[in-house]
Amino acid sequence: MKLVETRVYAFLMLITDYILIGILWVVGCLPLVTFVASCNGVVYTMRQWHGQGSGEILRNYWTGFKRQLPLSLLVSLLYLSLYFVSDSNARQMQGGLSSQWVAVLYLISLIVSLSLLFRIVWQMTGERQSWQAVLRSAAFSVVTYFLSNLLVVGITLLFIGLVFVFPPFIFLFAGGYWKLIQLSLAQKF
Repeated sequence: MKLVETRVYAFLMLITDYILIGILWVVGCLPLVTFVASCNGVVYTMRQWHGQGSGEILRNYWTGFKRQLPLSLLVSLLYLSLYFVSDSNARQMQGGLSSQWVAVLYLISLIVSLSLLFRIVWQMTGERQSWQAVLRSAAFSVVTYFLSNLLVVGITLLFIGLVFVFPPFIFLFAGGYWKLIQLSLAQKF
């Protein structure tokens, strides 16, 4: 029996491929304006991936990264500006509102904005659509599939918490994180 033909070897290759996807995502996100394009690359790879080798993963990631790149850059810039505006507004509101209300407002805006971001990425990696159709479908999905969106936000916050506890988790578990996101977004509940 050769090592290449064993289930252990196949499992190790699968883990290695998920780590590769995580590294590609982290490197693609280093310039913050390419955050959405990097997410597109990962989601596109997950949609196309059926256990092929690493060469297919790299090619699919790059195809997804380049797919609708201008719209991805625009969405990245909008989300970065939204983050900075909401952060400065939250700091200003702390003087006028109680801290509990500021936390509730911030949490609600976080849930809605992350849900919309993931739904935009999901729509952009599917069939080709105009940017109006992408935004309309994403907004509709945010309202319609509330529970799956809440699950995606919960998984994201858990992943962020794990990365803050032990930063190398971002390289080890990013591929698994994106697999969970893909499974959650594909569900209609």
